[in-house]
Amino acid sequence: DNAVELHEYIHGRKAPKLDGVRFSVLALGDQTYEFFCQTGKDFDNRLAELGAERLYQRTDCDVDYEEDAEKWMANVI
Repeated sequence: DNAVELHEYIHGRKAPKLDGVRFSVLALGDQTYEFFCQTGKDFDNRLAELGAERLYQRTDCDVDYEEDAEKWMANVI
């Protein structure tokens, strides 16, 4: 819910070009759901489409996310 406005904005007509912006996505989800980490996948794809540079691959985390999140943080930082 916290990311709804940003999600709508970057997927809308007024989304800016993001050349020079670097990003990485840590997606949180639950593998029991059909669309596991879908919002994270949406953000990752759209940011790249807008010209941002992926500095580390998207990491999809299940409910036990601590180990994956720590690895992601270490690689991003």
